[in-house]
Amino acid sequence: MAIWTVDQVGDWLKANSFEKYVEIFKNEDIDGIALFGLQDDDILKVLSSRDEDGTIRNPTMRTQRKFRTILEEYRKLVRQERKQRRRSSSSVNKELDININNNVKNISITTSKIKSHTINDIGTYSKTYTIEPKSIGMKFFTNEFICSNLTKYFLKKYNVTCHIPIQNQYDTKDALHIKLSGVKENVKNVRNDIHSLLTTIKMKIFNDENTDKKIIRWSKYIYSDSILNILQKIFFDKNKLTLWEKTNILSGYYIVYYVSGQHTFSVSEEFINHTLNNEISYVKDIIIENVENIQLKFRKELDEFINNKKEQQLQYQTMAIIYCQYSFQTEMKISFFGLRNQVDIAKKQIKLLINKHRMRKISIGLDSTQREFLLDNYVHEIKNLEINYNDDNVKIQIRENIIIAPQYLIKKIKQLIQSMIFQTSILIFQYIKNAFILTEKDHLKLKTLAQNYHCEINKIDIETKKDLIILPKGKNVSTSKYITNESNQFYSTLSMWRKLSISNNTIEIHKSYDLQVDITIISTIVDAIKENIDPKYGNGYFESDYGKRVLFIEWSPYLSQENNNQINESIKKFISTSIKQIDILCTNVVKTIAFATTDWENYYNRKQLAEDILNEMINQLGSKYYSDRSWNIVFLFNDEQNDFFNEFSQIISTLQTDRDGYEQFFYPISSMS
Repeated sequence: MAIWTVDQVGDWLKANSFEKYVEIFKNEDIDGIALFGLQDDDILKVLSSRDEDGTIRNPTMRTQRKFRTILEEYRKLVRQERKQRRRSSSSVNKELDININNNVKNISITTSKIKSHTINDIGTYSKTYTIEPKSIGMKFFTNEFICSNLTKYFLKKYNVTCHIPIQNQYDTKDALHIKLSGVKENVKNVRNDIHSLLTTIKMKIFNDENTDKKIIRWSKYIYSDSILNILQKIFFDKNKLTLWEKTNILSGYYIVYYVSGQHTFSVSEEFINHTLNNEISYVKDIIIENVENIQLKFRKELDEFINNKKEQQLQYQTMAIIYCQYSFQTEMKISFFGLRNQVDIAKKQIKLLINKHRMRKISIGLDSTQREFLLDNYVHEIKNLEINYNDDNVKIQIRENIIIAPQYLIKKIKQLIQSMIFQTSILIFQYIKNAFILTEKDHLKLKTLAQNYHCEINKIDIETKKDLIILPKGKNVSTSKYITNESNQFYSTLSMWRKLSISNNTIEIHKSYDLQVDITIISTIVDAIKENIDPKYGNGYFESDYGKRVLFIEWSPYLSQENNNQINESIKKFISTSIKQIDILCTNVVKTIAFATTDWENYYNRKQLAEDILNEMINQLGSKYYSDRSWNIVFLFNDEQNDFFNEFSQIISTLQTDRDGYEQFFYPISSMS
């Protein structure tokens, strides 16, 4: 019973006629352990309700007495169960008090009576070590995450198998027996490693109002125990071994146990404080009002957003989404906790989603004659327009000259209504040239032509973009020298627009850093300093005040040029890490992704480097994970990288599809509409 899940606690509430509080307990992540430790203030908080006007109503004395009665019955059953199973009869808080008072004095490692034995002819050696009960070491070796990673570490470093029996983290009365198997000398090394680890464990409780204000705020407002795993994973990604607890899930303080000294996983208290205060962030209560009545499309996109963040939480465990909606409230509160850059992105994404679907009432801008015309001729079409956007709660009131619609649909709905009054046709002319200039005389001719047919020109747009051109390859050997020269001159200008197509994605190269892109990936400290990024904080995602996105992943090919396998692995890791981070951080807002190539030309074999980079990018974009992203990957070069640029250009040229004797390339096409 003490290890009940949140759902089992919900079943217990239903069985005792407290079903109206099931959702509240679920949102607060109250499992069997948290239920056992509920205090009077906690009970008052979870049983309170809120009226429609926002007034908080405390539970009646009768309700409180009834709940305390069934809670005490639950506690008695838990104690009996623990006694019968010869487990610890003390609660988590009592064990904590013992550890606080005794610190690491109660840590001990002893060998069992069975010293060792050889289990086969090649001399495999086994030895069992015992961690005494009620020690801080027990907390470490009964934590599933720590156990898993320590066993992998011992196997990789010493080739020693470490078997740790499954044991409840809070049942620490029985000793823990760890069995080590391997070469005798290696087993002894593992024993010494474990001893070094356990004898240097320290503890810090974050309850100092002067130095721990930020973490105390987390303690006060975050009731979910999922952030304990988030904290542990963030530090483990930095190769630091920590274990996190909270004295009470609803009203306690956070505690960290960490390895000090000179061990591989050691960490200092200063490092912990710096990470908590500078790299981890908590955004509290982004409110979505009247959530029960929001548009169906908004509800769908909101659910997709929450599910996407929950999947990321399960996969990466570096950011948690915490959300709740009480049955007696009309609003939903969403909070985020985790790595600062991920929290900042999630915060921006949810605010953009809220603003996108915010309902607005605006004027259509029609005069009385136009409104009468619509009411006489287009009532059915206007009704169909409302039906088509029913999921967005669109309302069109022609007589009142207003529309009610989400922010992102306002302009479109107005255009659709106005198109019922004004019939518009768009004519498009295309011209193969980098720029197209329309003179004043040309404007006058077009205006006169429109007037002759009782029309008018609203506007003329000229746009130049690179389109795919497919031309047949010349096969006539008798072609004149002049035509051949002209053809060669034209073809030589195409290199700056070399482009490859991979599934729905493209790869191209540019000789300019002024290209408009959605995010730039930089890999050198020089580029980081140019972007006002302090390299000492390591890799990360950064966004300037004016919206420029930069992903810094430090990498340089000439640092790994000892052999081909090493450089290939280095390139693969760099490309895959870059693509994965973009997919996690900003999938929905990024289409054009630029890679700055600063210093890459210093590699001794530039041609091989260019070929390896392009092949790895093709493999990544063509994989099942990214083939549907529609990304445009751009490699940027400066004027001093002409030779390196040409290497990329030649390789792209050889990789471009050669189809039925036709040459494919991208060239600017000017369109006038």
